[in-house]
Amino acid sequence: MYAPAALTVAAGDSVTWSYNGMDGQTGLYGIPLGARAPHNVHFMQDNAKLSGNADGSPLAAAWSNSRTFADAGTFRYYCDVHGAPDGSGMAGTVTVTGAAGAMTPVAQGGAPILSGRVSGGTSLRLVLKSSEAATFRAVVQQRSKSTGRLRRIGTIRRTLQAGTNRLRVRTVAGKNLTAGRYRLVGRAIDSDGQKSASLTRAFTIGS
Repeated sequence: MYAPAALTVAAGDSVTWSYNGMDGQTGLYGIPLGARAPHNVHFMQDNAKLSGNADGSPLAAAWSNSRTFADAGTFRYYCDVHGAPDGSGMAGTVTVTGAAGAMTPVAQGGAPILSGRVSGGTSLRLVLKSSEAATFRAVVQQRSKSTGRLRRIGTIRRTLQAGTNRLRVRTVAGKNLTAGRYRLVGRAIDSDGQKSASLTRAFTIGS
């Protein structure tokens, strides 16, 4: 299966699928570990395929591949080997909201409404829009180059004013952000302790 099988992102975001080349700790589908245990990502709308191979054919080797979603809509996909176009078996969806470059609110009600864009480069840059003054707290995770797994490296905390806030983060937990791929998961918390919905964004730090 894909985890999560259903994902919601903002237009302009990129989503990465990663496969470690193994199916669990023992053989699955009757295939011993180390033999072919194929998976891929086949999009229904445009017939595009993602895997570690240029032609999109699924192989047992570990792979990681990304797709950027510029337009709003629901994008359905499945594994050619273990799923089907009707959504049965190994299948998933990516729901894209808003327009490219827009900052789409991800919370409603009395809690703060938080939206934003995140970019990398030589440091982490955030453009966060909050409906009220709040504190932004986020966990930063780094993705392993060898396994593709995410590892928590620390947290950041910043004060937000109502409106647009432009922030730059060079260090997390007292350490410089090294080259690699990261994920940030944060919330805005107001003075009454009310929390916005979670804001999850991926970014890359260059060398």
